[in-house]
Amino acid sequence: MKNVTIEAFIKAVDKPYFDAFLNGEICMNSLKWFRQYESENKAIGDKYEDASFAIPEKASFYWSPSGDVKDLKLINDEVKDVLIHDIHGNILSLYTVHNFVNGIHYIPKQFLSEFNHHRFCLITAPNTFISRLENEIKKKNFSPEHKLVKYFTPDSRGIKLNPFIKRDKYSYQNEARIYFQNSKDEKVIINISPLYNIACEIFPNEKKYKIFDPYGKELIIMKES
Repeated sequence: MKNVTIEAFIKAVDKPYFDAFLNGEICMNSLKWFRQYESENKAIGDKYEDASFAIPEKASFYWSPSGDVKDLKLINDEVKDVLIHDIHGNILSLYTVHNFVNGIHYIPKQFLSEFNHHRFCLITAPNTFISRLENEIKKKNFSPEHKLVKYFTPDSRGIKLNPFIKRDKYSYQNEARIYFQNSKDEKVIINISPLYNIACEIFPNEKKYKIFDPYGKELIIMKES
């Protein structure tokens, strides 16, 4: 990740699939699936997924019967969530551990609350994980890319979107994403080698966790108080 050192990832995994995840079975759902899932779970689903353009907040729309700007008439002054859905692909989202205060990373309470029906996996070798995953994705003839998610504040102006841009209501998720284009709106299972040597289950609501940076400095991961 450019200009950011990721010390670890945390992945919230649905309980029935946690053991499979540790065994290296990585499910990458489609952007369309995440958009449609918002009605069931607003932390996981997002109606802005797979959109390339949006007008998020109240905007005014005018129309001119004659085509002359002088004849413009107000049609609606509370238009919002205008979305163009035309991006097709699959993603894996990961919580990133990279911002520390006096050697401590605080996991937001909202993140733990929103995903309280999941099990949490701490991945202590993030670069190794991404490398393994992207190598296997390439074997399926896809072209993966990974980036940190940028969060924006919605307003009435139009904004161009891509899979690495989300509304700031989700900023507590501290996401990095692995994404690849895929014309088929269906999940893809990527099998990589088991993760036991670089990952383990954690219980952040109950315990603190110690990791070390590449220079041997001790770092603590714990829930926000």
